[in-house]
Amino acid sequence: MLATPGPRPSGPEWAFEAKFDGIRLIATLRDGVLRLTSRTGKDLTAAFPELAEVGRALVAAGHDRVVLDGELVSRRSGPATLQQLAPRLHRTSVTAALQESQPVTYVVFDLVELDGVDLAGLPYDTRHRRLRDLLPDTGACTVSESYADGAALWEATARLGMEGVVAKRRDSPYRAGVRSRDWVKTPHHATTDLVVIGWRPENSARTRVGSLVLAEPDGAGDLQYVGSAGSGIGAPVSDALMGVLPALARDTPVIPVPGGAGPARWVEPHLVVSVRHLGRTREHRLRQPVIVALRPDLTAAELRGEAP
Repeated sequence: MLATPGPRPSGPEWAFEAKFDGIRLIATLRDGVLRLTSRTGKDLTAAFPELAEVGRALVAAGHDRVVLDGELVSRRSGPATLQQLAPRLHRTSVTAALQESQPVTYVVFDLVELDGVDLAGLPYDTRHRRLRDLLPDTGACTVSESYADGAALWEATARLGMEGVVAKRRDSPYRAGVRSRDWVKTPHHATTDLVVIGWRPENSARTRVGSLVLAEPDGAGDLQYVGSAGSGIGAPVSDALMGVLPALARDTPVIPVPGGAGPARWVEPHLVVSVRHLGRTREHRLRQPVIVALRPDLTAAELRGEAP
């Protein structure tokens, strides 16, 4: 189930949770084994072996079939960001040293199935209450707190440098695969997921990414140019991008780009990045864009409304 962007609602019919900057993760317990998958269906079990303790705790409590929904976040000091998870996303094996230097926590916010019983049709309040009864807080797992005072949570998350707030109707069912207005996400800054259609090398180093040429889908799913962004691309992000951009190379831009966007190198429109900005100009260009995260958990096809 996906949240719809919008202004923060108010009223007793709404519950509020903090919005975390991490990776959406579905945890499925079957035959004593906990499997972790991203929104796009990628198996991330091997990348985060410490979450196996969640499965062991559930089995020890007598449960054998469970589906959890939540956000995997970094547990490093300071506000958690998706970028902090980058060193672990594509690992097929993880050492104890890496787990210690890049610790994570699974913040669970929904219980979809318990012991073979589908709970999706139950109200949010009921599912969340059962979730709190089910999961103990451990280093690897915690249950997302639900609050009645959305305004106070909004102020607190802003003060702590967190991403924002998600409001959820207390009587709403869990609708898998649906972007529903029963869940409303309100970020503190305008952040948009965009498609990479090209890149420019850094002037001082031709093998480093200096900026990305970006596009976003319009209402019909067609891509439109929104500008370029170089702020936020440090060495780790550049290294990660250079691991995939050359394989996506193409001779011409996938859509018309005014002025050719300078000496750009064009790529197939597959990669997605999150960009923080101050709105758009009349020409639909982003104002003061900053790359804040790579989004390996999203595909350009999803942004365009196509099947993942």
